[in-house]
Amino acid sequence: MRKLKHCLLFIMMGCTSTDPVKEDFEGTWSNASGATLQILQDGTFCGKDLPTRLLSTFDTSRTRLSGQGEWRLIEDQSRWILKLGFDSTNARGNYSFGTTLEISGSGILENRRPFYLFLWEGEEGASYRFSFSKKNERYVPLNKISKQAPKPQL
Repeated sequence: MRKLKHCLLFIMMGCTSTDPVKEDFEGTWSNASGATLQILQDGTFCGKDLPTRLLSTFDTSRTRLSGQGEWRLIEDQSRWILKLGFDSTNARGNYSFGTTLEISGSGILENRRPFYLFLWEGEEGASYRFSFSKKNERYVPLNKISKQAPKPQL
């Protein structure tokens, strides 16, 4: 009977949901490939070395994209997403566009802190996740990072 109580408690704890809040995403996020997102408290973001093929951009002349814009945390059909609106980029023509980052977390249902951000590389649910993990370090503006700076470590 005691084992049954522990199993039920474990299942209930794994199924509880924690809705994300803006503060969960403020900070620097990175990927093993060197892509970096800096999400600021004022609703703006700066991205560096993001994979062009995953951002639905029209500029195919480069494989990596850097830019800045505004971000919003949105609940969309019972799932949470992070909307990025690029105002300026290093893409040819410097056009504006938007993209969506999926939010996932820990726990059985992937709905608890700590959260991580990802883009699907291929068909949703049946392919690789291009994931960003939040770094636990002090704020360093991306426009101040030199080419010689070491790549983020996970």
